[in-house]
Amino acid sequence: MKTLNHEACIYSILKECQGHDVPRLFYKGYIYDGYLGYLFALALQLIEAPRHIDLTRLTKKEKELIVNQLRSIHNLGVLHNDISPRNILYEPKSCHYFFIDFGLSEIVDNKSSKLHKEEARLKKILQL
Repeated sequence: MKTLNHEACIYSILKECQGHDVPRLFYKGYIYDGYLGYLFALALQLIEAPRHIDLTRLTKKEKELIVNQLRSIHNLGVLHNDISPRNILYEPKSCHYFFIDFGLSEIVDNKSSKLHKEEARLKKILQL
């Protein structure tokens, strides 16, 4: 639950990125399960037919777009902290890429060197 609460906080910070860089957060709070009782849950935008990014098929333009999306997240002082292809989804219907899984993320000063290191890591993964 601690991770979900943290992730909910991060999605609140990333409000202006929701829907294009990260999925939209529709609901955060408790739901009644009937078996386990009340559970903390997040309801996020449905990404239709999601695919993890395929590094062998991305164009240079797509790679640059993904880097710019990470910069938008960084500009709000959020360090993802778990950058990998499994945490970037592609939605074929909308042709959008989305960063997901902010459970390990940190709130940092938007001038932090950690942000530059993370961007460099993404560029290395994307072979840019």
